[in-house]
Amino acid sequence: MSGPPRPVRRLASWALGVALFLGTAEVGLRLVDRLGRDPEAARLVSVDGATGLAWGADGGSPLHVASDLPGVVYGLRPSADVFVPGFHRRFVTNALGFRDRERTHTPPAGVRRVLVLGDSVTFGWQVDGDQTFTARAEALLRTPDGAPCPVEILNLGVGGYDTEQEAAVLSAWGPRLSPDLVVVAYVFNDHGRGADAGLWDHFTRSRSRLWDALRKARLRLEAAGTTPDPVTRGLERIAAWLDAAQVPGLVVAFPPFPVSAEGGPPPQGLVEAARVGLGTLDLAPAYRAAGPGPWSADGLHPDAAGHEVAARAVAEAVVEVLGVECGVEEARP
Repeated sequence: MSGPPRPVRRLASWALGVALFLGTAEVGLRLVDRLGRDPEAARLVSVDGATGLAWGADGGSPLHVASDLPGVVYGLRPSADVFVPGFHRRFVTNALGFRDRERTHTPPAGVRRVLVLGDSVTFGWQVDGDQTFTARAEALLRTPDGAPCPVEILNLGVGGYDTEQEAAVLSAWGPRLSPDLVVVAYVFNDHGRGADAGLWDHFTRSRSRLWDALRKARLRLEAAGTTPDPVTRGLERIAAWLDAAQVPGLVVAFPPFPVSAEGGPPPQGLVEAARVGLGTLDLAPAYRAAGPGPWSADGLHPDAAGHEVAARAVAEAVVEVLGVECGVEEARP
């Protein structure tokens, strides 16, 4: 009795070879993953790397949860009230799932609304919630008689987001929150994914290390410039949404700290913003004018004084773009 036809045997042999290769690669990657972790990294497997808080049964932490928004992997847990010992900070989110005071979906009558998209700089890792540049900019705006200006400035920043994820947030929340102006906070590390203390990896980890490695390789190729990076793609999407909604947009660029005493070429994010027709604001001159700083403890996230400088510049820009009859409260001596 003869066996299977030769082409069938060849196909079976090929399939077995592929299966053995994939299985060996999977086992090898798991071994490398296990052996390559230092003790701290091994500890963070079981906790939220951004906060040091334990993951829960739902796969999230007290602060971070998986997101159901298209194009967004994770977000902030709505109505959270979390103290993070490593930061000596209390992080409170509103019912919408952002580090901001409670907001209604529709702005109150007569109130102009500004949405601010961003990452951990906008979220405010180094400061309390009322010290973020968004909260301070809103508080600084005053009418000529000294009353609060009828302008809301909403903080939609989430640590680790790049510009493309911020565009996805705008697509999801813009129609619900009815902005009169959208501000995008650009930071120099927005051009690649992964500056999120492992959050993206955690919330996208599959059962296969091989599949995860292939996905990461694709992202590295994107970041290397083989395809437009997240800033280019994100700003194009944001500009398209704003154009369709007939809402103005402003890209605000935070510099690396300490701020160079000499000016240089504009940040790449502002070049891209101008290319797609968005307004631009470079904060470096405001920091230089305010003094030597240092404005930040880690070179990336502004401290309370650094947020205050940004708040004043952003508040002045909001007044100019919206054309409201308001001014910026003078700095206290």
